[in-house]
Amino acid sequence: MSIAHRISELYAAKMNTVLDRVSDPRELADYTYAQLRDLLAEVHRDTARVAVGREHAGRRVSELRHAADRLGEQAEQAVQAGQEDLARQALARRSAILAEVSGLQEQHDALLAEERKLSAAERRLQAKVEEFGARKEAIKPLTRRRGPRRSSARPWPGLPVR
Repeated sequence: MSIAHRISELYAAKMNTVLDRVSDPRELADYTYAQLRDLLAEVHRDTARVAVGREHAGRRVSELRHAADRLGEQAEQAVQAGQEDLARQALARRSAILAEVSGLQEQHDALLAEERKLSAAERRLQAKVEEFGARKEAIKPLTRRRGPRRSSARPWPGLPVR
Protein backbone atom coordinates (compact mmCIF):
# COMPACT_ATOMS: atom_id res chain seq x y z
CA MET A 1 0.00 0.00 0.00
CA SER A 2 1.54 3.31 -1.03
CA ILE A 3 1.99 6.24 1.30
CA ALA A 4 -0.23 8.43 -0.89
CA HIS A 5 -3.07 5.89 -0.63
CA ARG A 6 -2.71 5.73 3.15
CA ILE A 7 -2.71 9.52 3.40
CA SER A 8 -5.84 9.78 1.25
CA GLU A 9 -7.65 7.17 3.39
CA LEU A 10 -6.62 8.98 6.57
CA TYR A 11 -7.79 12.29 5.12
CA ALA A 12 -11.14 10.79 4.08
CA ALA A 13 -11.67 9.28 7.53
CA LYS A 14 -10.87 12.58 9.28
CA MET A 15 -13.14 14.55 6.94
CA ASN A 16 -16.00 12.10 7.56
CA THR A 17 -15.52 12.56 11.30
CA VAL A 18 -15.59 16.35 10.97
CA LEU A 19 -18.67 16.27 8.73
CA ASP A 20 -20.46 13.88 11.09
CA ARG A 21 -19.89 16.29 13.95
CA VAL A 22 -21.43 19.26 12.16
CA SER A 23 -24.19 17.56 10.19
CA ASP A 24 -27.79 17.62 11.34
CA PRO A 25 -29.61 14.32 10.70
CA ARG A 26 -32.91 16.16 10.26
CA GLU A 27 -31.46 18.33 7.51
CA LEU A 28 -30.01 15.26 5.80
CA ALA A 29 -33.39 13.50 5.96
CA ASP A 30 -35.16 16.59 4.59
CA TYR A 31 -32.62 16.87 1.76
CA THR A 32 -32.96 13.18 0.89
CA TYR A 33 -36.75 13.46 0.92
CA ALA A 34 -36.59 16.48 -1.42
CA GLN A 35 -34.28 14.56 -3.77
CA LEU A 36 -36.69 11.61 -3.81
CA ARG A 37 -39.62 13.90 -4.58
CA ASP A 38 -37.64 15.49 -7.42
CA LEU A 39 -36.88 12.03 -8.81
CA LEU A 40 -40.56 11.11 -8.58
CA ALA A 41 -41.51 14.29 -10.47
CA GLU A 42 -38.96 13.47 -13.17
CA VAL A 43 -40.34 9.94 -13.58
CA HIS A 44 -43.85 11.41 -13.79
CA ARG A 45 -42.76 13.86 -16.51
CA ASP A 46 -41.05 11.06 -18.45
CA THR A 47 -44.18 8.92 -18.21
CA ALA A 48 -46.27 11.81 -19.52
CA ARG A 49 -43.85 12.37 -22.43
CA VAL A 50 -44.05 8.71 -23.41
CA ALA A 51 -47.86 8.80 -23.17
CA VAL A 52 -48.00 11.86 -25.47
CA GLY A 53 -45.72 10.10 -27.97
CA ARG A 54 -47.88 6.98 -27.85
CA GLU A 55 -51.06 9.00 -28.40
CA HIS A 56 -49.46 10.84 -31.31
CA ALA A 57 -48.40 7.54 -32.91
CA GLY A 58 -51.91 6.15 -32.40
CA ARG A 59 -53.53 9.16 -34.05
CA ARG A 60 -51.11 8.94 -36.96
CA VAL A 61 -51.84 5.22 -37.40
CA SER A 62 -55.57 6.01 -37.51
CA GLU A 63 -55.07 8.78 -40.06
CA LEU A 64 -52.92 6.59 -42.28
CA ARG A 65 -55.33 3.65 -42.11
CA HIS A 66 -58.15 5.97 -43.14
CA ALA A 67 -56.03 7.24 -46.05
CA ALA A 68 -55.23 3.64 -47.08
CA ASP A 69 -58.94 2.79 -47.04
CA ARG A 70 -59.71 5.81 -49.24
CA LEU A 71 -56.99 4.76 -51.69
CA GLY A 72 -58.44 1.24 -51.80
CA GLU A 73 -61.84 2.69 -52.65
CA GLN A 74 -60.29 4.94 -55.30
CA ALA A 75 -58.53 1.94 -56.83
CA GLU A 76 -61.85 0.07 -57.03
CA GLN A 77 -63.51 3.08 -58.64
CA ALA A 78 -60.64 3.39 -61.13
CA VAL A 79 -60.96 -0.29 -62.09
CA GLN A 80 -64.71 0.11 -62.58
CA ALA A 81 -64.07 3.18 -64.73
CA GLY A 82 -61.56 1.21 -66.82
CA GLN A 83 -58.51 3.26 -65.65
CA GLU A 84 -56.16 0.49 -64.60
CA ASP A 85 -53.09 2.77 -64.50
CA LEU A 86 -54.80 5.00 -61.95
CA ALA A 87 -55.84 1.92 -59.96
CA ARG A 88 -52.20 0.65 -59.92
CA GLN A 89 -50.95 4.05 -58.70
CA ALA A 90 -53.57 4.14 -55.92
CA LEU A 91 -52.69 0.59 -54.86
CA ALA A 92 -48.96 1.40 -54.87
CA ARG A 93 -49.55 4.42 -52.62
CA ARG A 94 -51.85 2.31 -50.41
CA SER A 95 -49.14 -0.32 -50.08
CA ALA A 96 -46.55 2.31 -49.07
CA ILE A 97 -48.95 3.78 -46.52
CA LEU A 98 -49.70 0.35 -45.04
CA ALA A 99 -45.95 -0.28 -44.65
CA GLU A 100 -45.67 3.01 -42.76
CA VAL A 101 -48.67 2.02 -40.65
CA SER A 102 -46.94 -1.22 -39.73
CA GLY A 103 -43.83 0.63 -38.53
CA LEU A 104 -45.88 3.17 -36.61
CA GLN A 105 -47.94 0.42 -35.00
CA GLU A 106 -44.73 -1.24 -33.76
CA GLN A 107 -43.60 2.13 -32.39
CA HIS A 108 -46.99 2.62 -30.72
CA ASP A 109 -46.80 -0.83 -29.11
CA ALA A 110 -43.25 -0.19 -27.87
CA LEU A 111 -44.31 3.16 -26.40
CA LEU A 112 -47.29 1.52 -24.71
CA ALA A 113 -45.01 -1.07 -23.09
CA GLU A 114 -42.59 1.67 -21.99
CA GLU A 115 -45.45 3.73 -20.58
CA ARG A 116 -46.71 0.77 -18.56
CA LYS A 117 -43.21 0.08 -17.26
CA LEU A 118 -42.70 3.72 -16.25
CA SER A 119 -46.13 3.87 -14.62
CA ALA A 120 -45.33 0.79 -12.54
CA ALA A 121 -41.97 2.26 -11.56
CA GLU A 122 -43.67 5.54 -10.66
CA ARG A 123 -46.17 3.76 -8.41
CA ARG A 124 -43.38 1.83 -6.65
CA LEU A 125 -41.32 5.00 -6.21
CA GLN A 126 -44.37 6.91 -4.93
CA ALA A 127 -44.94 4.25 -2.28
CA LYS A 128 -41.28 4.39 -1.23
CA VAL A 129 -41.29 8.19 -1.08
CA GLU A 130 -44.42 8.17 1.07
CA GLU A 131 -42.92 5.52 3.34
CA PHE A 132 -39.67 7.51 3.65
CA GLY A 133 -41.63 10.69 4.41
CA ALA A 134 -43.62 8.96 7.13
CA ARG A 135 -40.50 7.41 8.67
CA LYS A 136 -38.68 10.75 8.44
CA GLU A 137 -41.47 12.53 10.30
CA ALA A 138 -41.67 9.77 12.91
CA ILE A 139 -37.93 9.86 13.57
CA LYS A 140 -37.56 13.65 13.43
CA PRO A 141 -38.73 14.34 17.00
CA LEU A 142 -36.37 11.64 18.28
CA THR A 143 -33.30 13.31 16.79
CA ARG A 144 -32.07 16.43 18.41
CA ARG A 145 -29.79 18.93 16.85
CA ARG A 146 -26.29 18.06 17.81
CA GLY A 147 -23.90 20.83 18.60
CA PRO A 148 -20.16 20.55 18.14
CA ARG A 149 -18.69 17.89 20.41
CA ARG A 150 -15.84 18.75 22.69
CA SER A 151 -13.52 16.26 24.21
CA SER A 152 -12.75 18.43 27.24
CA ALA A 153 -14.26 21.33 29.14
CA ARG A 154 -11.69 23.72 27.75
CA PRO A 155 -12.14 25.11 24.23
CA TRP A 156 -8.53 24.44 23.27
CA PRO A 157 -6.95 21.64 25.25
CA GLY A 158 -3.35 22.31 26.11
CA LEU A 159 -3.72 26.07 26.42
CA PRO A 160 -3.84 27.67 29.83
CA VAL A 161 -7.24 28.92 31.00
CA ARG A 162 -7.44 32.39 32.52
